[in-house]
Amino acid sequence: MNELTQDSIDFALSAPENAREALHRAEAFTAAHRESVRLPRAERESILLDLQFPACLRPPRSGDLLAGRIFYPMVGFSPEAMGLGYYCADAFFEQWRKDARATADEARRCQAVLDYWAIHRTSRKVREAYPEAIALLLPSDAWMEESGEVIESLLDGERPKSFHAATQLLWIMALLSGSWNYGRLDVTLGGFLEQDLTAGVLDEEGAVALLRSLWRLIHAYNNQYNNRVIVGGRGRPDEVAADRFALLAIEATRRERLNQPQLTLRFYTAQNPRLWERALDAIGEGCTFPMLYNDDVNVPAVAKAFGVSEAEAVDYLPYGCGEYVLGPHAVNAPNGVINLLKALEIALHGGVDPLSGRTVLELPAAASFANFEDLWQAHAAVVEHFVAALAVTQKIQYEVAAEEAPFSFFSMLLDDCAECGQPVFSGGVRRRCQRHDRLPQLARQTRPHPPRRSGAEHEVWQGVVRGDASEV
Repeated sequence: MNELTQDSIDFALSAPENAREALHRAEAFTAAHRESVRLPRAERESILLDLQFPACLRPPRSGDLLAGRIFYPMVGFSPEAMGLGYYCADAFFEQWRKDARATADEARRCQAVLDYWAIHRTSRKVREAYPEAIALLLPSDAWMEESGEVIESLLDGERPKSFHAATQLLWIMALLSGSWNYGRLDVTLGGFLEQDLTAGVLDEEGAVALLRSLWRLIHAYNNQYNNRVIVGGRGRPDEVAADRFALLAIEATRRERLNQPQLTLRFYTAQNPRLWERALDAIGEGCTFPMLYNDDVNVPAVAKAFGVSEAEAVDYLPYGCGEYVLGPHAVNAPNGVINLLKALEIALHGGVDPLSGRTVLELPAAASFANFEDLWQAHAAVVEHFVAALAVTQKIQYEVAAEEAPFSFFSMLLDDCAECGQPVFSGGVRRRCQRHDRLPQLARQTRPHPPRRSGAEHEVWQGVVRGDASEV
């Protein structure tokens, strides 16, 4: 369970009135899902997101210069924050129905919600879609156990005209989409910052104050494995404006000294040396961030690893825990967990799991190993076997997600989706599963790829993206 999930559950359980409100909203969401289950997935998602937002957004706190705090509902929809797709926070319902302050009727209603989402949550559909061999290899997912005026103008549909407005829109969109990584903010916001600084409507201290407020909101949007902000590096269209933002981002990090956001500086030989100097100053003062990524090494390496040109590789992002993604053109974070010591144990027992007695794969007996290299090769074979299974699960997750919903808010943020008019998991990004040719045979035991949506359902999704209420 991630930090934001626990924070949201704790808030819902913090007082009886909060728990009852959370239960009421969960029942409303559940009823709407039940009633809309046969509608086109984009229309269903739009109806349910209307229930989820803005109800789960919280008011600003004293000192906030930007709005955008959140406690996720106990039943809802997200790309990651509370689980993939449609989710249910079982822990809340289990705890509240047993709480002495809950009535017998509330306990019954909690159980009814749990019963419904035990069947309809997206994570269950993902696991049901695993081929038998994959489900056997990966038997569990529980790896851890095992600013109001600005908002008013944005809601009127205006394009942001200031750094403050652009920053506010970016943050609200992050919350609505469920994104936990923010890409190259010096590219996204640098032009707005440069414009305001040049016009004299904002000074650098005011800009740092806004960034510090954003940093605090990101910190409250709590996930120590994500919350990445990238600055610097090759491939930025306006380096002067981007560098100006990057320098102030480093300064905001130096002053706030939080464990989130994970500010990340990409650098290369010809880059403005002030960025490198200020980064080292911050680190020398005891700051954890920025993390440092050398583009002179990384860009060619990304091009080779992903099989793309360097012109495309400059868009790489170190996502989440550090896995690489090709910016606005990909959604292929290879998330998964395996037990490397267990793999070693299996290698030492000739490919047999000594606890279950099951043969995982055929390997020579450990007694036949002539040297460490033989042991290493056996261990590597077991690891590769499980990694291949993880690759299959990643592909299946995307396929089931595509069948569940278009993830409209998330899709709007990706260039490829806007250009081709397709949702993120239904052909909207060009780099969904790189180098599939390298997977071993096990990784090819997958379900058929879902067909690209067309016709009425595709039109509904495009209407959602354009904001045409008449089409929803």
